[in-house]
Amino acid sequence: MSREALDELRQRVDSELEARAFEEQLRRELQSHMNRREWMDRHHAAQRRR
Repeated sequence: MSREALDELRQRVDSELEARAFEEQLRRELQSHMNRREWMDRHHAAQRRR
């Protein structure tokens, strides 16, 4: 492989890794939001029962 081809491949790999990290971060944020929402729903349901 030429140096240019290796550099291009490395850039594509770096871009893919960044995209995956971004996707994973979004997944964590969404899960955190859903957990908070679930907690609030349970909390409010418990308060209505009082």
